Amino acid sequence: MPDPFNDATHIWFRAGAHEQLHLVGGAKEITDHELEVHLAFRVDSLDEFIARLDQMQVKYHNSKGEEKKITARPDGLKPIYFQDQDGFWVEGNDNKS
Repeated sequence: MPDPFNDATHIWFRAGAHEQLHLVGGAKEITDHELEVHLAFRVDSLDEFIARLDQMQVKYHNSKGEEKKITARPDGLKPIYFQDQDGFWVEGNDNKS
């Protein structure tokens, strides 16, 4: 969604009909974060979500760390992962339930 600040510190995402996620960079120190600790979102269309990430030049990968690859879990769910400016992990997936 449009970022009213229009700067390199903020990124805004629409997370539902009335929900938003605001990622704000600027940590004094970037630390490593494990992929297992992440915030996950179900998206209406994984293809459209990936296209938006590509448009924004956001790198993403599957759970194996393979860049721009999608791998289904044993239950069929297809998650992709990317990091915010401070290294925190975010998941987008195609869960239909």
